Amino acid sequence: MRHFILSAAMVLSTLSFAQTNEQAKALLEEVKTNLLSFTDQKISFTSIIEIPTQNPDNPKMTRESSGTVTIVGENYKVETNGQTILLNGNRAYVIAPDDREVTVRVLEDEDMAFTPNGVLARFENGSSLAMAGKETIDGKTIQYVKVRPNGSEEIRDIVIGIDMSTKRIYSYTEYGTNDVVTKYIINNYEVNTGVDASEVRFDRSKYEGWRINEPRRRRR
Repeated sequence: MRHFILSAAMVLSTLSFAQTNEQAKALLEEVKTNLLSFTDQKISFTSIIEIPTQNPDNPKMTRESSGTVTIVGENYKVETNGQTILLNGNRAYVIAPDDREVTVRVLEDEDMAFTPNGVLARFENGSSLAMAGKETIDGKTIQYVKVRPNGSEEIRDIVIGIDMSTKRIYSYTEYGTNDVVTKYIINNYEVNTGVDASEVRFDRSKYEGWRINEPRRRRR
């Protein structure tokens, strides 16, 4: 979940890039301007995680899942793996319907790096951009842009696929320094459909009778 939010927010943010390919920067700026024009977005996606193993006969383990993310302003709702996660400011609400349980998490500085407001801080020290080739998929021309975050201990490279006909994100692939590859592919992208802002905000009154796990207050 956090990776998908990061990919969308990274383009929506104003970033400071070092050693940047001007063509790649201009393309991301165009995508960012396009996305900022939408009042709401609803995206269905497939996620694929490849984890290296120590088994030479089966060098990697693959996990695949699907879900949707709804974005209205700075608020997000992610539905995947039987859970709903609402991201409102510095709080994340993890909703488990089968257990009738909500876990509330206050995001600390390191977690806020994966929220819309925190992406800028994560990348503001500069990242390298480069065009990374094109591919035709189902009749769509997909232009790839490689982002190399400077100084990141977790991420080696990020590759963003952009649908050149719509100037929207088509895919997001993160290559970790631990050799784990996380990829998101967008299957359907709807914008300006009239999603009400309340759909992506946590409303406690809707969960009467549920167990709500609040974060413990820190002792002074």
